[in-house]
Amino acid sequence: MKRYLALFTVLAIFMTLSLPVEAQKAKAKKAFDKGVAAMEDHNYKKALQSFETAYEAAPHWMVLAHIGNCQAKLNNPVKSIVAYEQFIKDGGDDIDPDERNAARKNLREQRKKVGALFLLVKPKSSKVNIDGESIGNPPFEEILLKAGPHHILVIRGDEEEEKDISIYSGKELTVRMYPKDDSMVAVIAPKPKPKPKTQPTTEPEPEPEPEPEPEPEPIEAVLMVSTNVDPATVILDGEERGETPLEEDLMAGAYNLEVGAEGYMPYAENVTITGGMVNTFNVSLVGEDEKPNPLSVPFFVAVGVAGAGLVMGGIGWGVYASNRSSADNYAAQLEGLENPDDGDPFNWNVDCPDGVVLTEGTAHDYYCRNEWERREYESKAKTGLGLGIAGTSIFVVGGTMAALFYFKPELFFGSESDAQIILTPIATGDQTALMLSGRF
Repeated sequence: MKRYLALFTVLAIFMTLSLPVEAQKAKAKKAFDKGVAAMEDHNYKKALQSFETAYEAAPHWMVLAHIGNCQAKLNNPVKSIVAYEQFIKDGGDDIDPDERNAARKNLREQRKKVGALFLLVKPKSSKVNIDGESIGNPPFEEILLKAGPHHILVIRGDEEEEKDISIYSGKELTVRMYPKDDSMVAVIAPKPKPKPKTQPTTEPEPEPEPEPEPEPEPIEAVLMVSTNVDPATVILDGEERGETPLEEDLMAGAYNLEVGAEGYMPYAENVTITGGMVNTFNVSLVGEDEKPNPLSVPFFVAVGVAGAGLVMGGIGWGVYASNRSSADNYAAQLEGLENPDDGDPFNWNVDCPDGVVLTEGTAHDYYCRNEWERREYESKAKTGLGLGIAGTSIFVVGGTMAALFYFKPELFFGSESDAQIILTPIATGDQTALMLSGRF
C-alpha cells in the first residue's frame, strides 16, 4: 500500500510540474502560428513580436530563423545577424541542409549592410551609449553597426564626450575616446619642445591629404506589383520578371515598368525605384471592351480639319508652283535685256516704277510690261506658298489628332490602365523566407 501511495505521489508531482511546461508550449505554438500568418501578409513588425513571444515562452532554434527574417525585413541587419548566427549554432546538425544554406545566404546579405567599430575608451568605469542605447563599460570587442551615421556618447562621471561617426558597409573603423589628460596618450604623443630662436625657420612639411572616403554601396529596394487581374505579366526594362502578385529585390534606380494581361490594355511607365523602401504598384488594368469608342465626334472633327488642310495645302502648292514657274520664265526672258538709250541692262527698280506711262513699241515698253507681269506672278507665288504651308500645317495637326482619337482614345476620355504607388520604409535585400514548420 505504501508503495502504491509513493507511486501516486510521484505521478502527481510530475503532472504538476509538466502542466506549466505544456501551457508554455501551447502559448509558443499559438504565437508562432500568428507570426507565420503575419509574415505571409508582409506585416513583419507584427510577425517579429509574435516570434519573440514564442521564443520567450519556449526557446527553440527554429524560431530564431524567423526572427532573423523579420529583423532583416525591418532593416535591422545587426539584430538579424545575431538571430541567424544563433539559429545556425543552436540548430547544428538538426537543421535541414536547404534551410541552413538559405540562412547562410541571408546572413551574407545582412553582413553586407554593416561595418565593424573598434571602440577604445578610457577609463574602464566609463559608460558608453551608441545612438542613445547603452552598450555597457569598456573594454569592447568588435561592435557591428548598420552602415550610416552614428552618435557615440562617453560619460566619465560629470564629464561627457561626444563623437559623430560614419560606418561603411564591409569596412572597419577604429575610434579612440580617451580623457585629455590621459598619461598613455602623453607617452604615445609627447608634446614637442620649442625650437631655439637662433635655429633657422623652415616651412612645415605639408600634411598628407586625407584618403577619400569610400563611396556608399548601391541602395537596395523591394518592388511589389499587384493587379486587379491575376495573373498579369510584369516586364522590367524589357525583361519578363514573372506574374502578379510579384515581389522582387532589386537595386534602386530608374526602370521601365510594363504590366499586361490578355484582353486588357497594358500599363507602361518609366518609374523610379526608391532605395530602402518597398515600392508597391497597385495596377488597375482596364479591359479592351472598356476602351472608349474610337469613332467619336472629336475624331470626325479632326478628320474634317485634316481634310480641309489637305485641300488648302493642295491649292496653295498648286498656285505656288504655276506662278513660280511663270515668274521664273519672265525673269529669264528679261535677263540681260539692254536699254538702247545707254546700252546698259534695264533696272526694274529704276526703269520700271509702277504707274509710269511708256511709249508703245519701244524696248523700254517691252521690258517694263514683261517686268510688271513677272511681279504679278511673283506675288501670286508668295500667296500660294503661304497657303500651302498653312494648309500642310493644318493637315498635320488634324491628322495627328484624328490618329490619337482613333488609336489612343483613352488619353482623352479616360479608361486607361493606371497604377497607385505606395512607398513603405522596410528592409531590402535578397531575403529567402525560412517559412519553417514544426512542433515545440
